[in-house]
Amino acid sequence: MKSAPSRQDRLSALRDKLSKVDLRTGGGGFFSPPDGRSVIRILPEVGEMTYFYQQVGTHTLPGTDNKKQFYCPNFTSEGELKCPICEYVEDLKKAGDKASLALASSLRVKRKFWMNVIDREHESQGPQIFTPGVMVFGQISSLIGDPDFGDIFDIDKGIDLIINRKGKNLETEYQVNPKRNDSPLSEDPELVETWLEKARDLTPIEVTDDKEEDKELTKGHVLFVLPYDRLWREFQASESDEEDSEDEEDERPARKTVTTKPSTVSKAKVRTVGKRHVEDDEDLEEDDLEEEDLEEDDLEEDTTKEAKQEIADRTVRRHLRPR
Repeated sequence: MKSAPSRQDRLSALRDKLSKVDLRTGGGGFFSPPDGRSVIRILPEVGEMTYFYQQVGTHTLPGTDNKKQFYCPNFTSEGELKCPICEYVEDLKKAGDKASLALASSLRVKRKFWMNVIDREHESQGPQIFTPGVMVFGQISSLIGDPDFGDIFDIDKGIDLIINRKGKNLETEYQVNPKRNDSPLSEDPELVETWLEKARDLTPIEVTDDKEEDKELTKGHVLFVLPYDRLWREFQASESDEEDSEDEEDERPARKTVTTKPSTVSKAKVRTVGKRHVEDDEDLEEDDLEEEDLEEDDLEEDTTKEAKQEIADRTVRRHLRPR
């Protein structure tokens, strides 16, 4: 029988994993750091999780104020699943015209790194899901990589984290610092056991079109990745709904037609966390994966942000209008 990896081996594997995470800028509910000081404790991996966190990518429908989002199966599964929206973005970039590039920029993947935490100020709420972007996650990652800290989520000798938040909207700043001394997750072993049981398994689940099968697949999970064909259909349907609410007489910029044909994807069952959008200033972080591929030089210099958004909004509606 294969022996369980040692704490040192697990930490070494985690550090190796974190060193490869791309951080380029570009049980309970959900935790969002309030203004000022808050203290959290990150929980270790539970269920089928390999590490304490799960990366989650989203595509946001242009013109919906970040309200209509689709979870990216490709990014969330670390390349194990294909994503029709990512393929569509690549086609838009290949088209190369101003409207296509603006639309591709609007649809590109945005990243979060989800984890279970205990809010020390509200421990009675039990485990909550914290969804930091790359700025905060990068600071957490650096602590794990520091030999003076390392296994900050260990239940016996882990370290609480102090998060200081200040500013609003794009001016919001986060500073993450470790407490001076390590400490147990709780002095009460039964409470520790309860918290670990209530923490959510954040590994991704790819759902199906079968409600009964999905009921079994999604037990204990809170967010789900859609299959390739279904994701593409829902994306197109959402665009049609948006188009129906707009004035059909609006002028739309002329551009090339770009089409994406859904491809066959394996039905490997991968796992994800609940269908939810976190309304938080940190959602405004510049954490887009493909920003370096969409330089401002590709757009006319005199095109304002408002004009670019209008181009993107109108183009996506025209692009996906049923033919």
